[in-house]
Amino acid sequence: MKRMEIEEKIMKIILGMPGHEDCTADMDLMDEIGFSSIEVMELVSYVEEVFGVRITSRDLRRIATPEDLAEMIEGKI
Repeated sequence: MKRMEIEEKIMKIILGMPGHEDCTADMDLMDEIGFSSIEVMELVSYVEEVFGVRITSRDLRRIATPEDLAEMIEGKI
């Protein structure tokens, strides 16, 4: 699966969440999109399930944007 496809799926998930309809893949999840730390964890957990990957706590520290998350998943698939 290509990174762009992964990113599109992640953005579809994010845009479907209430209050996060106006965001882009290069926006910071917490500072610009407004996710709480719990919402970030829920997103990561859901993405792990959808893509069949495991994101460690060390990996999590490197995720700031949906683009970062897509890049990480691409590297794990």
